[in-house]
Amino acid sequence: MQLSSPHTRSYYIKWLLIILGVKLMMFVYFTVQFNRHARESQIHSVIAVAMGDTRNYYEPAEIFAHQGFYPSMCRMPGLLPVYVPFSFLFGQETAFVCVVVVQFLLSVLSVLLLAIIATRIFPYKYVFEGTALLYALSSFVSIWDHTLMSDSLATSSLIFSVYSLTSFIKEGKRKQLLLAGVWFTWSVFMRQIAVALLPVFFAMIIFGRKENWKIHFKNIVTISLPVVIAIGMWTYRNYKLEHVFVPFIKPVADCYHTYSPQFLAVNELLIAWGEDIQYWIPNTPAHWFNAAKPQTQSLAFASSKTSSICPVDSIIQLQNDYVTFKTSYDVEEKRMAGERVLNNSKLYKSTYIKENTLDYYLLNRLVMFKRFVFPDRLDNMPGPAFQEMNFIQKVFKMGYYLLLLLVGFFGVIYSFFLLIKRRWLQLSFAAIPWAFIILLAMYFGFIEQRYLVPVYPFFLVMMVAMLFEVAGVIARRRGA
Repeated sequence: MQLSSPHTRSYYIKWLLIILGVKLMMFVYFTVQFNRHARESQIHSVIAVAMGDTRNYYEPAEIFAHQGFYPSMCRMPGLLPVYVPFSFLFGQETAFVCVVVVQFLLSVLSVLLLAIIATRIFPYKYVFEGTALLYALSSFVSIWDHTLMSDSLATSSLIFSVYSLTSFIKEGKRKQLLLAGVWFTWSVFMRQIAVALLPVFFAMIIFGRKENWKIHFKNIVTISLPVVIAIGMWTYRNYKLEHVFVPFIKPVADCYHTYSPQFLAVNELLIAWGEDIQYWIPNTPAHWFNAAKPQTQSLAFASSKTSSICPVDSIIQLQNDYVTFKTSYDVEEKRMAGERVLNNSKLYKSTYIKENTLDYYLLNRLVMFKRFVFPDRLDNMPGPAFQEMNFIQKVFKMGYYLLLLLVGFFGVIYSFFLLIKRRWLQLSFAAIPWAFIILLAMYFGFIEQRYLVPVYPFFLVMMVAMLFEVAGVIARRRGA
């Protein structure tokens, strides 16, 4: 990648070394924390950390590495270019370590490129330095550099794509636009929801360069070409393999036996109510529904989710039926309980929507937005329970939680400011994080913090830009 910005190449090299040093210290710290507090089975060769979904990503890749066949439609093969060569040459355990090293190095580079993007979109003094230092220090994304998942690579490749896109906006070289499409395609193959950003990229092209519509059309085709070709080939492969139309991945119910129709029906009801479906989080409605035993009392949430045919007792009974469906060894009892769960979940949802239309379409969506962008806890950071942490661990966790809230707050505020001011290129940049927020949290109801990872770097840029813009305005007024 050719760097192009007001700063010199030597300046970038200096900052790349600074970023490397900062992130390396953080990497060592979190490696120690993972090794001390994660389950032993999660740790591979000290630095690589397996999560619950790791097997779903890496088992198909391992089969491809040694048999030349990718057996899954449940995960797109975005990890193959990184994992397969190492696994083929050195075996799985060494390949895990190599993947984490690649994730870390690309993450380091992504910090530098994000800072360059910031200076191109928001050309305020010290935006580069502020973005580089703050993003290098942030744990919310870099914590995933350790993990055997897709989040680190998906976020880095998305930043590379936006960097190449802003290079095109700045210099007008179409090869940069093609490169943006390649990086974007790789990001989509690791996180399918990213495909929704393609219209946002179109807007950045249109607002970023003053061209006629014929040129804009050619540019849009150019950035779209890698995406269309790659997804087309993947779709063709899937149809040829099983004669089904799968442009991205199969429905989860077709992939994992734990995603039963009853499980999905309960989740859909919870989402309609505006509730979190992360059943592994204690003291949540999803956790209550997925309790090991039938419950006799509901949580506080139930009283606000009732309808004419769904009083609190019915919600409790639905939970009891769901437990019976999951745990009963009596085939007929299990079947009948499962049918009641399906029928009642669907009925309660439709009635709730009919009787609480404003809540369903607006208020609950705002609640999910709040829980997604301004969560009441910080997940995924390794360490003991908060009450068992030492002073340093508490400072790290509380500091990063506060930073997460600040990034969300300033990102949201600055978005509305840009909308009022009609700064269309900057606003189209702001649409990148908003696309994830609107689709994942407000439409689908998926508010797991891991899904906020691609939002964070772009909101962080906006926070830094807003602070320096305000500082500039204050300085000019004082000078006047």
